[in-house]
Amino acid sequence: MKWINSTGGPSIIIATAKVKKWSGIGTIEAALKNEFEETEDFMDPNQCHYGQACEIINEIGLVKIQGSTTEVIIIGDEPLQMTVLGNAEKTGIIIVKWSFGENVETVESFLDFNELEVLPNWQALMTAQLHSDEHILLDAAASGFDLEKDEIIKFELKKGTYAISSLTFSPNEKTEMYLYQFKRK
Repeated sequence: MKWINSTGGPSIIIATAKVKKWSGIGTIEAALKNEFEETEDFMDPNQCHYGQACEIINEIGLVKIQGSTTEVIIIGDEPLQMTVLGNAEKTGIIIVKWSFGENVETVESFLDFNELEVLPNWQALMTAQLHSDEHILLDAAASGFDLEKDEIIKFELKKGTYAISSLTFSPNEKTEMYLYQFKRK
């Protein structure tokens, strides 16, 4: 199972075909030309997409890339290790953020998609429309055209409308994870 980390801020889910337009901490203007130019203030939402992502105060939110209809899903909250679990039909995923646990093997022993998706008490957050079948999970600070394979998780999720919900999962007193379920409507 592959895990990725954020460098301290939010993470994003973006269509693979649109990832090069994500500026990260680079200027939006340069990213729209598939170039990188560092911003003067990476927290300024007018200068870079990372600044826009940091303005999302909820667990999950959306940012639209300027000059396009592309919506990027922002996963806020704590910058923790994350992975993606999916179903065979590619109509659902669960993003797992590892809060604490004894070790990776112990945490992974609790990660069965079919068991997690039927847990009670999922809290509805929002609905999002996906316009592509191929997506990438990455750190919001990263520039979309200069990505290392160990910094991203690629996954498939069919186009459509998805209900997004969250759940804090504590299978025992030594393990806790934040789960974000994307379920096709």
